[in-house]
Amino acid sequence: MDEKRREISNKIEELLKKSREKGLTDQDIQKQAGSLLKLQRKWSWRAWKRYCSILLILFFIIYALSHIEFIKRSYYWAAKTIFIYTVQYNGWSSFYMDECLIPNPFHEIRTLTNEDCELCENIKLIPRLSNISSALVAENFLKQDRPLIVTDAVDNTWPAVSLYNINFLRQIFEKEEELKSAPPCMYASNVRMKRGNLPKLLELASNNHITNWYAHWENCDKQAAKKLRTFYQRPYFMPSMVEGGETNWLLISSRYTTAKFKPADINLPMVWIAQLKGENKFRLTPREPCNSTCSPIYTTLKPKELRLLSFSNTLKLYS
Repeated sequence: MDEKRREISNKIEELLKKSREKGLTDQDIQKQAGSLLKLQRKWSWRAWKRYCSILLILFFIIYALSHIEFIKRSYYWAAKTIFIYTVQYNGWSSFYMDECLIPNPFHEIRTLTNEDCELCENIKLIPRLSNISSALVAENFLKQDRPLIVTDAVDNTWPAVSLYNINFLRQIFEKEEELKSAPPCMYASNVRMKRGNLPKLLELASNNHITNWYAHWENCDKQAAKKLRTFYQRPYFMPSMVEGGETNWLLISSRYTTAKFKPADINLPMVWIAQLKGENKFRLTPREPCNSTCSPIYTTLKPKELRLLSFSNTLKLYS
């Protein structure tokens, strides 16, 4: 850059020298230079107006297209992709583990009150619906913290419907790098494995070396969770305002029967559970102090059904 500036400066000095040799005074040189600068400013103004007009037209085109749903989602995807690739240069990663950008000294951890129990005191049964709209789900269930079972939520377009079985799960957890190198962060089973050794568990199950067993685990590793998301789809009725979590769970069992339900420690304000094969009995148990006003809710999830739970920590899930 400095070399270019020196080159331009030398050319200007050379031009001044030649002008003086031809008998031009400094006033004549300034007058001629003023005419050139005036012409340059005129063309610069025209170029600026042209660029502004183009930008304004592009803005209105982008704004109009943003009202089309799939294009709006493309905008979100592009913005997220740009953020992912630039975050390493922006230095925002230090805030990743912080709950708040600026600590709030007046923040208090919210606990359940008797007023919160009104959300569950009148729930006796979970409705089973089909062909339901996202608007109805948002208004009548999510915003009201009411559970729902959708009977047509899972169809054959989900790869998991045809692929998922013990042998397939064993294969991907043994061979897929994203899965075999990422131990679960939450693991519960009547089969005791060292640090939740999932490949070993699935190997024993596929070879029928264990019977009457169950296992629940959460995939907290982002790459592992992303790999499993390729086998299912976002439910058709899910409102666009609902964002998917970064983790996912697998709840599997084989001929396991017990009088005591097992807790599923899914600590999220909203969760949906898809039943791919077989049946699974669930119980929603009120937390204190709601256990004195709300009753436990029992239900059975059948194949290709999906249960949506949205609750303000008033109900705890057991499977």
